[in-house]
Amino acid sequence: MVDLLPQGVRQQLLQHPELPLLLEVVMDLGRAPLARFPSGDVRLAAVDEVVTEEQLQYAVQQVGEFGGDNRAGIDKTLHRISCIRNRAGRVVGLTCRVGRAISGSAAMVADLARSGKSILLLGRPGVGKTTAIREISRLLADDCERRVVIVDTSNEIGGDGDIPHGGIGRARRMQVPQPEAQHRVMIEAVENHMPEVIVIDEIGTEAECLAARTIAQRGVQLVATAHGNELENVMKNPSLSDLVGGISSVTLGDEEAKRRGVQKSVLERQSPPTFDACVEMVSREQWRVHVDVGWAVDSLLVGKEAGAEVRERDDSGKVWSWPEGSSADFDSDSEESEAAQRRGRQRHKRQQVETQPFPVEALSAARMGAALQAAEEAGVPLPLVLRAAAAGSSQAGGSPRSASSSSGSIDSISGGRSSGSGSGKSSSSGGGSSSSVLHVFPFGIDGASIRSILESLGLTGSLVVADRIQDADTVLALRSKIKTSSWIKEASKAAGIPMYSVKTAADANLVRAVRTLLGIDPSPSGAMFTGNAEAPAAADPRAPTSNSRTLRAETSLAMVAAARSGRGAGTTSPSNSAADAQDALEEARLAAEQIVIPRCQPVELLPRELGIISSQVQLVEGLGLPYEVVGSAASLRLRVLPPAWASSGTTSGRSSVPPLAPAGSDAAAVAAAAAAAAVVEGAVGKEFW
Repeated sequence: MVDLLPQGVRQQLLQHPELPLLLEVVMDLGRAPLARFPSGDVRLAAVDEVVTEEQLQYAVQQVGEFGGDNRAGIDKTLHRISCIRNRAGRVVGLTCRVGRAISGSAAMVADLARSGKSILLLGRPGVGKTTAIREISRLLADDCERRVVIVDTSNEIGGDGDIPHGGIGRARRMQVPQPEAQHRVMIEAVENHMPEVIVIDEIGTEAECLAARTIAQRGVQLVATAHGNELENVMKNPSLSDLVGGISSVTLGDEEAKRRGVQKSVLERQSPPTFDACVEMVSREQWRVHVDVGWAVDSLLVGKEAGAEVRERDDSGKVWSWPEGSSADFDSDSEESEAAQRRGRQRHKRQQVETQPFPVEALSAARMGAALQAAEEAGVPLPLVLRAAAAGSSQAGGSPRSASSSSGSIDSISGGRSSGSGSGKSSSSGGGSSSSVLHVFPFGIDGASIRSILESLGLTGSLVVADRIQDADTVLALRSKIKTSSWIKEASKAAGIPMYSVKTAADANLVRAVRTLLGIDPSPSGAMFTGNAEAPAAADPRAPTSNSRTLRAETSLAMVAAARSGRGAGTTSPSNSAADAQDALEEARLAAEQIVIPRCQPVELLPRELGIISSQVQLVEGLGLPYEVVGSAASLRLRVLPPAWASSGTTSGRSSVPPLAPAGSDAAAVAAAAAAAAVVEGAVGKEFW
């Protein structure tokens, strides 16, 4: 390519110290030639020296014929020569772009290519898209021994001439006579040459997108580049949106729009994407990888982050990866950690994907769920669920129970590496507390909703919402999301943790799920289940399990509703202030109006002092509802019962609560305590569980 330049310019370019890094040479009529390097542009002539028409004609004669796309090449090379013509058709400018076959340039996506996924590469011009797909072609043809056919429209992948460049390995190359006929050559390649992989450079028209979809539907792996810098650019491009599934406007029904909490007209993905994975080439050394294009597009359409995995290659050639926006701990003394901190983030070291494909692990890593097998081999402690399962197995003298059944609104979807992945450490009776904290990774469920419920139930010390799968002991997912996103099952299996599902993200379902996971409500699928389905979890051991479970769940739901409305007190240490009294009355009113009367189910209010309970009793009596006072003197509380319970004879009437004694009177305090004890003694004998 250097021989195309004038003699004086040629000598100056050959003496430049950055010649091995040359990107392109630009020659425009009447201007000085420029050489472009990564560090910037360099003028290749004296101040008064410019490119003449004779020099342009000499350069044109050294290259092949320009096609309809005004591109040509040099025989047996990868260089690309593009021309600029005037209105009369004469060449008035040349862009001589250097083409290189760089071994290892596709190492950052070698695992995806080996796994058979169709890959779409995006990026600005000059970032290295063509170089990457050329190396992917060689990797699949030589290392994986697959039948690879390259549709080379501009002869840039395989070079100019009839004999392709050795940089594509054993891959076959089909030239395109006219750029407008690229989609026809793509279909011809599938029909005539029986390929396993088809490589395409620069998909830019709607016809080429339809041809790519046809090829993908025939079971052929696709590797292609497209015009666009990010995945969102392709989604908003009407000609290219079909590559990622297409975007269409959907009108929802009133009930569905209300359930989703969105407007009636929304944007949704129209069909499965043509490409399984999408790579955003930020620079030559850093790429953003979307392993599941369908999931990424759906997330962007609802205004969420696409959840890409950032992959970077350092100066030594090692490939690093980390979930976008996450961090990891490194040794603070290492130069590696200091360099990462200077960039504002820290990095995870990835496994040797150049020689060992890991489609499942890559899938997990993209959703922040790396496999735990390496952690086990390195002696890192297992998560809570797996540790508890092993402990339960040793104590019982047998294998731990598998989380394979469903109970209530929470279902067990998949287990971990052993049959006891769904088992967990038992909790104290009725308390839901554990010696260790259970970490739950929510999928399709807002983590803030779970945290709010935990605060309302007073269980923030027993369960923690994890931000990454590798930090979790179990997965709590929305059932509808599992059906449309099968990767979460693979990620859960790769991480070695069980997965549970709820039908909807309503407060009632989340309350039952939290209580079941913590073992407060016994369930064979609970993460904290001890393996004894007969064990009582209620405070009253004489009570039937189903009734007690319902009562405690409804009580918890009332606590959540009160806390959500800003009027409930999620604490068990009552105060005698006027604000607490008002909160207690509002709590009783909400429980009666929202649960007891419409649903005919009992509700147990929060513990209060005797004076406040007396006010609650007056309110409940005014509503015509039966009630009972339960608990010890330290946790005295009111239980509001449905009207049907009084008429059916389940309860013998209402219990009276003595008024609050004057403060500072020892005798009054003793009398109040005795009265409370009498009330409790009369209430415990009745079967309300």
